[in-house]
Amino acid sequence: MVCDLPPGSHEVAVDNMPLSTNLFGSGSEKMSVDLRAGSTAYLSAAPQLGIVTPGQITLIQVTESQGLADVAKLHQTNSVCGRA
Repeated sequence: MVCDLPPGSHEVAVDNMPLSTNLFGSGSEKMSVDLRAGSTAYLSAAPQLGIVTPGQITLIQVTESQGLADVAKLHQTNSVCGRA
């Protein structure tokens, strides 16, 4: 998903199932991003393994080259970025 956010501090979050767990994975389901005018931040979302229930989807910040490679593979979707 691609979101255009205004400059400033933003919290980006993934809406996981209430019982999902992240015992062995990396990342977090919430991240704070501080954007400057004209800057771009790239976050990667990845599912983690769960034990009984599905694992959480977590976020990590990635390099510009990794982010550009991921964005090149995106298909356009109509979505809304903003508060849940």
